[in-house]
Amino acid sequence: MRKIKFRAWDKRNEEWLEAEDKWDKRKVNVFSFYSDSGWSFKDIIFMQYTGLKDKNGKEIYEGDIIKYKHIDWRDYKIDEVVFWYGAFVENYYHQEIGDFTEKGSSDIRVIGNICKNKEILDGN
Repeated sequence: MRKIKFRAWDKRNEEWLEAEDKWDKRKVNVFSFYSDSGWSFKDIIFMQYTGLKDKNGKEIYEGDIIKYKHIDWRDYKIDEVVFWYGAFVENYYHQEIGDFTEKGSSDIRVIGNICKNKEILDGN
């Protein structure tokens, strides 16, 4: 079973917020994100961990931009990781990310994310 964890992007200050993972008295996992300048939830983009890592060992999160190639394909594709119908998929073909790492190709790399590198997706 994968660990449930998130990262958070502060849209207003254009920075990653540090996550502090705590347990409260009821044994419920409470995530607290903080910034020196303060924020409200409308300013935050939360991205969930897929439970998978790319070929370099980097964790793959929702919102990451990946370069990938399935063993049956000739060319590489570049796309954003999204959560769709209960699975983490690449945005265009809706191919499950786990299919690439478990069933054929370990050739998947995180090359950016939609918060800092959206221009990578232009033209794709």
